[in-house]
Amino acid sequence: MPFFIAHVSGPRSSKRVLTDSGGFETAHDAEDAAKSRWPNGDYFIVEADDAGQAGRAAIAESRTLD
Repeated sequence: MPFFIAHVSGPRSSKRVLTDSGGFETAHDAEDAAKSRWPNGDYFIVEADDAGQAGRAAIAESRTLD
């Protein structure tokens, strides 16, 4: 299953997510790419079947941080 980078933003009630479309073979590859895109660390690395599933998982994970 590929790893996706998901950048979650917005208030708790209306979160938005930007998810890369291709996916990465390893979590390490995804992490390296994410660090260059969002150096502040505001992203999630999610293992999922597709970008949509990754986005939903990242939003769910982000809610525990609100």
